Amino acid sequence: MSELGIEGVVQLCRKALQLTPVSFREELQDAVVSSSFPELKEVLLEISNRAESSRKLRSLVSEIADLSLDINGDENVDVAFGRILSLARQMLGTDAAFIMELDEPSGSASIILSSGIWTTELQEVEPHEKGFFFEIYQVAAPLQVANYLRDDGFEHDPVLDTAIKREGIRSLLGIPVEAESGFQVLFVADRHERIYHTGDIYILEQLAVQVLAVGVRGEESNRHHKEVNSLKTVAEECRVELANSAKALETIETVISMVSDLLTESRVAAFLAEHMGVQIHISSLEDLMLDSVGGWLPVDGYAPIESYVRRTSSPGRGESLSLGEREVYVSPVIRGGKPWGVVVADLIMPSPETRIIDLVARALSIKDVIGLEADSQRVVESSNLFFSLVSSGRTQLTARQQGLLTEAEIVEDGLNRLLLFSGDEAGLRLIAQRCSEVSKGKLLIGVSTDQVGVLGEASILVSFFETFSKLVDLRRLKVHGYLSDKFTGFRRAAEVYRSCIQFLDDIASLGLSSETGWYTDAALPQSVRLLARMTNAQRKALVDESIGNLLRYDRENSKELVPTMQALFSHHFSASTVAEELDVHVNTVRNRMKRIDEILGEGWNEGVRLLDVQLALAALRIESGMPTVFNDVTWTGNQ
Repeated sequence: MSELGIEGVVQLCRKALQLTPVSFREELQDAVVSSSFPELKEVLLEISNRAESSRKLRSLVSEIADLSLDINGDENVDVAFGRILSLARQMLGTDAAFIMELDEPSGSASIILSSGIWTTELQEVEPHEKGFFFEIYQVAAPLQVANYLRDDGFEHDPVLDTAIKREGIRSLLGIPVEAESGFQVLFVADRHERIYHTGDIYILEQLAVQVLAVGVRGEESNRHHKEVNSLKTVAEECRVELANSAKALETIETVISMVSDLLTESRVAAFLAEHMGVQIHISSLEDLMLDSVGGWLPVDGYAPIESYVRRTSSPGRGESLSLGEREVYVSPVIRGGKPWGVVVADLIMPSPETRIIDLVARALSIKDVIGLEADSQRVVESSNLFFSLVSSGRTQLTARQQGLLTEAEIVEDGLNRLLLFSGDEAGLRLIAQRCSEVSKGKLLIGVSTDQVGVLGEASILVSFFETFSKLVDLRRLKVHGYLSDKFTGFRRAAEVYRSCIQFLDDIASLGLSSETGWYTDAALPQSVRLLARMTNAQRKALVDESIGNLLRYDRENSKELVPTMQALFSHHFSASTVAEELDVHVNTVRNRMKRIDEILGEGWNEGVRLLDVQLALAALRIESGMPTVFNDVTWTGNQ
């Protein structure tokens, strides 16, 4: 080292980075290091090799970029795929490359294109729900198998195995591509055992992006084969949409801020129209009627909009309506629990801008519920995210929305619970305020005019529930609260939300409430909840056909057979216990039981007839408003 000196070593390192490996080896032959410091020589050669690999990788990425620019919408999809496969073989030095299409609904897969002189046999294979291809589809990430035939971790498909053996494949590398119509997988294969390194996987990923781009254009081409030139326009619109995602987010945040600051609807509409490039109108139903007389709205345009808004109870749930030759997107604004107005935009679905319109309508509705709170903007943001999650289960999250989930410690694979309130509007307004105060940003709160929802990590929500239930008297507020069971991630959020709504709708239909106003799924038997799905006429018919004769007997003879029967069901037909409750002699109870048997006839206490009688008694107690115990919860009618 003393002969070279520090400067000499530095110079050699620089040359190792700059020269090709062959040139650098020649340089080392004349250097003292080749004989005096063999370990240093090995290190320098490794530096030279890695530098060359880096240069090659940059060159390959540049080639892929050139390919992306070169392939256009006018080129046949198969030709474009063929060029990608040829480039994959050339770049990775593999024996073959091919693209497989996976059809999830039918559970089948087939190779749609291949490159390689020995892939004819494999191209005819169509595996079903098994094998290497579906393994990649299920993990949805780069998957490498050094020796597919010897790996017992995969569920093998015999047909595929036979083809692979016949072709002599020993190494496979695949990348999944999620296309609009399903999944595709880009593969490379070799006849020798090979370990694909990080650089190989990176190159294949970049090529997979090109497969996706070509596939999207191909799908559009199939739908519009007579207008091939429109493919380029569609692709360009997609790229512009992605490029403007940040701008769209800024628009949403600005609108939410404007609504929170209680700026006029006309200023909000003007801002949206300027940034979205379409006509936007925010009007109350009264103003909308005036606009249909000499205004922007056609004369016959008011009726369909007014009809849609009045039959829609959810704010921000828009729909596309045809007004003669004009098509508009209409999203309802609900205030005070009643339809207030609409946000109308000249948009044709499907359009990404419709989501912004729905968010604006929801924000304009929420403003009326939450009042002038200091953190109203956060409530609006939280509500928009909450209703997006419970309506679809998953959603494209902005950075701000992801931040709200992080603050609330809600993760996609974590255990969560959902709390939903419904009832009196004034009570819900207080519930929304208290939720915001108690949660301190650790929960996701959704507020609308007819419900308040709280989504959170299971343990955090239970802790919140225990504290909140001590602070708020739901019965006094005329509000019901339903706490869901635990569920995992976002995928089931929509399903759980619907079950919460169904439960609250059921008790509202029956006119029931409990002592606390808090409920879980186990609070009411499913058999009783069936009564909620029946009309009043159907419930009365059930009572009349099952125990109508008993009711008439009691009424005509001033007897108490029906109360006795209700007590018998409550106490497992124990005559002594019923006698004590009704304050009569036990023989009186036994005589009444005989009379019940005579009136209802043989077999009333068996099979389906017994179920009819039980449901009829439950319906009778609910209708009369008498306290009734179901699953250890005491219910009373509030009708």
